[in-house]
Amino acid sequence: MDRVEPGRGIKTIIHENNTITSDGSTILAGDDLCGVVAILEGIRQVKESGKTYPTVEIAFTVCEEISLLGSRNLDYSMIQSRIGYVFDTSGKMGRIVAGAPYKGVLTLTVQGKASHAGNSPEKGV
Repeated sequence: MDRVEPGRGIKTIIHENNTITSDGSTILAGDDLCGVVAILEGIRQVKESGKTYPTVEIAFTVCEEISLLGSRNLDYSMIQSRIGYVFDTSGKMGRIVAGAPYKGVLTLTVQGKASHAGNSPEKGV
């Protein structure tokens, strides 16, 4: 999955209390990867249960922050499902977003020093 820099070669630390953090040299990418792992684990459990289940199709897309480029360029001819669910929203678990406002596009010139808000906001200006 795509992520902000430094997101390559993620280095984690598993602590005694079973929490996982980045070692500080990379991001953790927990938002994307935790979701991917949860989806794959759910599918694994269903398959291992031995029960019958309907066909499930999963598509992971990238570039959702950049005009939804991944889903816009997905080859939908490869998908048989007529409906789908997107797991990319905030709020209470179980909440369903059936629609959303448009995406506004602004062109700005910003002066300062870039920094990732989650990793080191103090480095930004």
